[in-house]
Amino acid sequence: MNSQVNQVLAEHRWKSMPEISRYHRLSLQKNFNIAELKPPPIAYYISIFNYSRDQTMGFFLDKKCLFSGFSGVLLDKGSPLAHVELYRKVEYRDKLYEDKVITNKEGRFTFKSVWYRPLIDDIDQFSAHQDIFINYKNSEIWIWSAGKLSPHEFAEFGAIPINLVCDISNEMDGPNLTGATVATMCKWEI
Repeated sequence: MNSQVNQVLAEHRWKSMPEISRYHRLSLQKNFNIAELKPPPIAYYISIFNYSRDQTMGFFLDKKCLFSGFSGVLLDKGSPLAHVELYRKVEYRDKLYEDKVITNKEGRFTFKSVWYRPLIDDIDQFSAHQDIFINYKNSEIWIWSAGKLSPHEFAEFGAIPINLVCDISNEMDGPNLTGATVATMCKWEI
């Protein structure tokens, strides 16, 4: 009977101290005559009661938007570029995320937002490096290059972009934004 009580006490102590040190583990084994203490399942470490603003289950931190989603039209001197592939790259914490979309016959395209939920928050300034380019007439044309400095969606645009137009005949320009440093051929309204 006494060994069963000791077993229950040891299991309770283990579950209430998930980050138990080796010294304490050996001490519990010795004091309660237990051959081996097994750690609790991984689900014990994950908080199932922590919800982010979007009401999805998270670990501890809110999602960060690495590249906001947007729709636009791709032009060359005012004429739509049909069936052209746009390549998007975003780098964050030494990880590279890539995707591509193809314009329709009117030159329209849509990128979805790229999200990341870190387990550990940034120690220093949030920074995601963004690029969009196309391969057109055997040359690579960069239409977007940015350093996003805010994890909030649409920070690199200043707000939700409206009427976004990327004309490859434009020069790269840098709009004055607080949430990002951007060089782009695209123009938009807010």
